[in-house]
Amino acid sequence: MKIAVVGSGCAGLGAVYALNEYSSHEVHLYEADSRPGGHANTIKFTNPDNGESTMVDTAFMVFSPPSYPNFTRLLRLLNVSVAETSMSFSLTRDNGQFEWASDISSFFCQTSNLFNPRVWRMLWDILRFNACARRFIVEYEASPTANEMTIGEYLTKNGYSDAFRDDYLMPLTAAIWSTSPETCATGYTAQSLLRYLHNHHLLQLFSKPLWLTIKGGSIEYVNKIVDSLPAGAWRPSTPVTSVSSHVVDGKHRVTLVTHDGKSEEYDHVILATHSDTTLQILSAGGLVTEEERRVLGGFSWTKNEAVLHSDTAVMPKNKSAWSAWNYYTYSKPQEKGTVTGNSDIVTVTSSMNVLQHVDITKYGPIFSTLNPRHDLKHDLIQARVAYDHPAFDASVSTQLFSLHVDADD
Repeated sequence: MKIAVVGSGCAGLGAVYALNEYSSHEVHLYEADSRPGGHANTIKFTNPDNGESTMVDTAFMVFSPPSYPNFTRLLRLLNVSVAETSMSFSLTRDNGQFEWASDISSFFCQTSNLFNPRVWRMLWDILRFNACARRFIVEYEASPTANEMTIGEYLTKNGYSDAFRDDYLMPLTAAIWSTSPETCATGYTAQSLLRYLHNHHLLQLFSKPLWLTIKGGSIEYVNKIVDSLPAGAWRPSTPVTSVSSHVVDGKHRVTLVTHDGKSEEYDHVILATHSDTTLQILSAGGLVTEEERRVLGGFSWTKNEAVLHSDTAVMPKNKSAWSAWNYYTYSKPQEKGTVTGNSDIVTVTSSMNVLQHVDITKYGPIFSTLNPRHDLKHDLIQARVAYDHPAFDASVSTQLFSLHVDADD
C-alpha cells in the first residue's frame, strides 16, 4: 500500500519508522516546516568568546523511561545514546529578593529563609501535598465530578498556604505546561495536574526514576529516521491543505492536496499534526464528522517563544540556586491588598550546561529561555524559535476521555 504521514514530530516519525521497519508499504513523510522534528529542535550554539560550537536542544530536552516506554524503546532500536540528567528546579521572585532551589543543598540558598516561617510552611505543604495527592487521584478516578474541581479550589479546600501555591506549585505547573499561573489555578483541574505529576513520578521525594537526555541532542533520533527514508519520500516545506476520501474501482482512496495545489493519491493518510491543524485539513477535504469537530476543536494552544542565549541575567542571583529549570516571576497585588501571586507571563530558563552536560568552561553558559522577561543582551542571543503548546485545561480531560471511548468502540 501507499501511505502518507503528515507531520514529522515524534508521532509522525514514530509512525514512519514502524511502517518502514515492519512492513513493505511505500511511505511518504510530509512536513510544513523546512526541518523535521517539531519540538525536537537541536540548534548549533557557538561560544562568542572562543568560537567553540556544540549542539543543544531548545524544546524537547528530557524524558523518563517509566513515563515514555515506547519512546525509550524507539531510541534503543535506533541505537541512540542517552545520558542521565537532572530535574532540579529553582524560583526567583522580584529580581532575586526571594529565591529557593529544589536540591537539599540549595533549598536554603538564602540564609534568611532559615528564619522565614513562610518558607517552612511551604516545605511542610510540599510534603503534605505529595502524600495526599495519590489518595485524591484514587478517590476521584471514577467520580463524575473529577473534572470539576480546579487546582485553585483543591488548594483552598485543603488549606494549602499562599507560599506553597505562589512559590512552589503554580510556578512548577506553569513551567511544565507553559501556561500562566493564574490560568493553571482557575482553568485546569486538580485531577489532570495530580495525575500528570503522579505519572511522571514528581510526587515522590525518594526512589525517583532516572530522567535522561539524548547525547548530541534530539536531532540524533530525528536524523536516523529521516535519513533512512528512500529518495523522494521525505517532503519538507510542503504543507498539506486537505485530504478527501473516495472510491476508485471499488477501492478506498485518499487524495492529499498540498499548499501548491498539487495532489497525490494514497491508500491511507496518517495525520500526525496538532489538533487544530488536523481539524483544518479534514474540514478542507470535507471529511470531518461532527464528533471529530467537537473533539479536535476542544483543544486549545498557547504560543511561546524560546530564546537560545548566554545572558546570565535570567538566572538566580544566588549562583548556588542555578538549576536545570529556573522559573522567574514578579509579585503582583492581590484583591486583599497584599503583594503576592505571580506575573502572568511564564518565564522559564533551561540550563543546557546542567540538562545536557555541556561543558561551561569550554562553551560558556548556555540557556534556553521561554518568554524572557529581561531585555536580553542582543549580542548574546543566538536563536529565537516559536512553539505551540497545548493548554491542559478542563476541556482537554473531556476530549481525551472521548478519544478513549471512541478507541474502545
